[in-house]
Amino acid sequence: DHGNAPSGAGYEYVVVPATTSTAMGALAADYTNAATTPYEVLQRNTTAHVVQWKPDGRIGYALFRTNSLAAAVTNAGPLRAVNQPCLIMTQPTNALLWLTVVNPDLNLINNVSSPTNVDVTLAGKWSIAAGPTNATILSGTASATVVRCQTVHGLPEEVLLAPGGKVTPVLTSLTATAIYQGQTLADSSLS
Repeated sequence: DHGNAPSGAGYEYVVVPATTSTAMGALAADYTNAATTPYEVLQRNTTAHVVQWKPDGRIGYALFRTNSLAAAVTNAGPLRAVNQPCLIMTQPTNALLWLTVVNPDLNLINNVSSPTNVDVTLAGKWSIAAGPTNATILSGTASATVVRCQTVHGLPEEVLLAPGGKVTPVLTSLTATAIYQGQTLADSSLS
């Protein structure tokens, strides 16, 4: 019993849709040991909630403030900073990086959702391999790249990034989807 006003306490929960009692039993057993838990909470405070999915390295960020992220977050993934509160997901795939950016603030002006620019600073030099035309590289050095995504209506913007600063050909959606699903550009199914 935590009482009415717990101090220094926290909680987390997992939603598992379309499961069975057998699968839930196995999942519950995984949670008894930190080494077998399928995710790790990297940060949980008033700045951000950040969780890494261990099987594929995907990291989900709920960023409430733009100030600095915990060392555990910056050591685990590429995100370094944002210019406003937002939701971000990163997933490394075949030396590429999927970046998904959402601004859940509809930015209503006269009851109409208006576009906002979310600037995301990532460690390293990246170029856009595929993505919407409203995603651009604002700046890039060997140590950091700033990607700007214009968001509207609370919808996600997905960008596929390639390492290095060289101009990369834009990939077709079929190729980008195949890369996301774990295939490589050398796979014959992509020709």
